[in-house]
Amino acid sequence: MIQAADFRLDLNDREIPGGVAAAAVVLGSPTTVLTPSSPVFVKVDVTLTTNATAPFEMEAGLGAASISETSSAELRRNLAVSYAAVAGGDCGTPGLHYTATAAARVSTSDKTTFCVRLALREGAPLSIQQLGARISVPMEFTQIGI
Repeated sequence: MIQAADFRLDLNDREIPGGVAAAAVVLGSPTTVLTPSSPVFVKVDVTLTTNATAPFEMEAGLGAASISETSSAELRRNLAVSYAAVAGGDCGTPGLHYTATAAARVSTSDKTTFCVRLALREGAPLSIQQLGARISVPMEFTQIGI
């Protein structure tokens, strides 16, 4: 006997189409100006819903971000994007360790939160603080057997 189950992955409450092992994360526009002393944090919630009777997990991983749609090479050089997986979903938690990539397990009918930290490097010129850019964050998913 062979049985199959459906599962659904959501990013920030938006469904990822079935059969996709990777997705793009839309970060939206920060409401504050980014400066070297004031990073901006954006939450990315990953939810796994399934009708499978046996529990399983997925691993969600964020890769190195790419910066485009800006005319400023100076902005590309000075914009740092890093990630942390957090329990409880609070990106403002002091002492979080941010890295260039991140991965975390997502259990069935559960949510995992990643925080994306956008920051200007120390010494960044003031002229780039009002510029915009498109930041693409690759995210990959792998099913983990239990």
